[in-house]
Amino acid sequence: MATGMEATIELPLRKRTRGLLIDTADPIPNSVRWMAGVTLRPWGCSGFVPSDADYCDYDAAELDDFFDVGTNPVFDVFDIYNTESCTTLDSDITVLNGRVEARWGVMVSEQVAARLNVELAARAAVATTGPVNTSILVAKAEEQLALTLHGGVGMVHMSPAALSMVVAEGSVDLMEGQWRTPGGHLVVADAGHTGVQPTGETLLDGTEWVYTTGAVLYGLGEPRLPTKATEYLDRDTNTNTARIIGTSVVAFDPCSASAIEYGFPDYTEGS
Repeated sequence: MATGMEATIELPLRKRTRGLLIDTADPIPNSVRWMAGVTLRPWGCSGFVPSDADYCDYDAAELDDFFDVGTNPVFDVFDIYNTESCTTLDSDITVLNGRVEARWGVMVSEQVAARLNVELAARAAVATTGPVNTSILVAKAEEQLALTLHGGVGMVHMSPAALSMVVAEGSVDLMEGQWRTPGGHLVVADAGHTGVQPTGETLLDGTEWVYTTGAVLYGLGEPRLPTKATEYLDRDTNTNTARIIGTSVVAFDPCSASAIEYGFPDYTEGS
């Protein structure tokens, strides 16, 4: 029973040390002004012409098609925010700002990954005709990345639950603090990767969708906090509200994006 005499304490807020998107993807260089969105210049997903090919055997149109990197995709920016309110008697804005800043440092990657999921669902090509099981999942991801990257390092995006399954299967290894496939591709299992289905597909019970891509670039602006009383104080209710807002963008080459339907093993209570 509360007496009103209790001390106020806070739980520690710790960030995961591996598997987060913003710790695995590449940040957009600071010299790039991306706050209005980005247009990506892709490398394309066509391999080289074999060394013994006779260029005279190809007409100009065929060569143009072969080396076509596709259109330059555009990616819009989006805002990420969090708030916390408290009465002026119980807390001041400095304390509240510190709390939302702490959340930002731990939780912001989830929102960047969630936006990436939305973009992948809209742009990825479906690579399976039904759910694959745990023993096949990473092999299928390796296959798709070989087809689109031709020896480049790619990324596999899955839910934390799916990561647990492939780790137990022995399909991925932890190398220098990052999960990698046997072929050396990076595995991301951010909280924002929820297994959402590609556009036009159905999410079946006991399944999720895993995505493969080439490199992923992201921008994450410096978060903004209220500094003036008019921005955080409601005098009618004597309430302080801390609001942290940051702008982000995430980009990848759509031709490298594949969607793989994964079926979890049958689950029974107590198993």
